[in-house]
Amino acid sequence: RLLLVGAEGSHFRSIAQDLVDSLGRNTEALAFFAAFELNVDSLEAQVNQLKKEGFDSLTVSMLDGEKLTDEDVRTVREIQAADGFAERWKFPKRFIFSIRTELDVLYDRQEVSTSVYMTLGATELVIPSLSECLEDIPRIAQRMIRKIVATNNIGIVPTLDNSAKEYLRSQPWGNGFDELEVLLHGILIKGNLKRLSDKHFLEDSPVSQSDEEQTSPLRRHLVTQRDEYIQAVLKMSGGDISKASSSLGIDIEGIKRFLSQH
Repeated sequence: RLLLVGAEGSHFRSIAQDLVDSLGRNTEALAFFAAFELNVDSLEAQVNQLKKEGFDSLTVSMLDGEKLTDEDVRTVREIQAADGFAERWKFPKRFIFSIRTELDVLYDRQEVSTSVYMTLGATELVIPSLSECLEDIPRIAQRMIRKIVATNNIGIVPTLDNSAKEYLRSQPWGNGFDELEVLLHGILIKGNLKRLSDKHFLEDSPVSQSDEEQTSPLRRHLVTQRDEYIQAVLKMSGGDISKASSSLGIDIEGIKRFLSQH
């Protein structure tokens, strides 16, 4: 088991994918689950399908580890037991948990139970915030650009000029990787751009709004209404992200980002 610890906005999904890719195997699948979602029956059905597709092992990435319940822990232990699910099906499992606050702090605050604490207490990898790796931001942004272009079938993969790189290094990035990705997505979906400058970022950056305006009661109310609407559509779609994406007019990655934050 591996525990990723990072601030709000950390790119846990991408990091988990990188970790699996670093194994140099293309037969290990990666599946994401939120708290309350993991159960042996659903995982068993998923493994059966993965076997048909040629996979021989699975990494389970559980987001929002601080929200895990004792029932989730029992499921994890059942899966990992010597005579449990993984052994019965000859399908090795790895677990990657993600939390936004150090585990010991969560435990001291009594925000996680002892059983959750013991389960999450695995090899720990601390993820630096975006503001802690300013020199690397242009490279991180370029990678995000490639992913956004591929996901949305945009066609052209724009590069960053020096002014864009300087802009990216100069921002505080209070909401971390998520803030950067949302900003890039807003720019790229407008059209096929070959090269991005600081002007593109300034046009899409919410710098015209003060912090007070962004956190006003009206803004908070609208955000709450938006979140409840997305959750309602997901529920009516039976949890099918593809159907919800079509109904909402939001790309699948956007739905996944929403789920990773709620």
